[in-house]
Amino acid sequence: EIRNNELKINKNIKESEENQKLTTEYGIDKINPLIKDPSITKIECIGPEKYLLINKNSEINSIKIILDKDEINSILNYFSNETKIPRTGGVFKAILGNLIITAINSEFGGPRFIITKIYSKDSEFL
Repeated sequence: EIRNNELKINKNIKESEENQKLTTEYGIDKINPLIKDPSITKIECIGPEKYLLINKNSEINSIKIILDKDEINSILNYFSNETKIPRTGGVFKAILGNLIITAINSEFGGPRFIITKIYSKDSEFL
C-alpha cells in the first residue's frame, strides 16, 4: 500500500512539472513571431491588458497583441529559466542569445518588459 502512494506522489510531481513547463512557455509563443521577424528591433509590453509596442524600421507601432499578467510572468519566467538568472527584487535584466530583456515587477501597474534585439556590427576601430 505504501508503494501505491509513492507512485501517486511521483505521478503528481511529474504532472505538476509538465504543467509548469506549459505555463512558462505559453506567453513566449504569443510573441515568438515578433522575435523571429528581423525587421522588428524592440518589443515593449507596457503592462497587462495593453497593446504591445514594436520598433520596426525605426518606427514605433502599436500592434493588436495583448498579454495578461500570467502571460507576461510566463515570458519573464522563460527568460529566467533559460538564462539561469533568478527573478528577485523589482528589476530583472537578462541576455539570451541576441535578445536583451529588461523587466520591472510592479505591484501598481503590473509586470512590464522590453525585449531588445542586438546584432553584431563590424567595428570601425578593428
